[in-house]
Amino acid sequence: MANTHDASHAQHVITPTLTYVFVFLALFVLTIVTYVAAINDFGALNTPIALGIAFGSSALFGVSFALGAFFAGVILSESDLSHRAAERS
Repeated sequence: MANTHDASHAQHVITPTLTYVFVFLALFVLTIVTYVAAINDFGALNTPIALGIAFGSSALFGVSFALGAFFAGVILSESDLSHRAAERS
């Protein structure tokens, strides 16, 4: 059977502008949340906040959870709890 290609069935996908606006705003908001979480000590909430950032980046942007966990690790490494644990070891 001959391999035929019908150009009339070719489809082009055009991403709506609203999608780009949503992605930009989500990145902007999550960048601010990450920055605020990194410079402040929320005590026992540091871990849930870091995991929320890891899960949020994984779910919203399709990046791997490992990359999100890396972001969480960066945040936790600057926490007071991390500094106290480093002093004790």
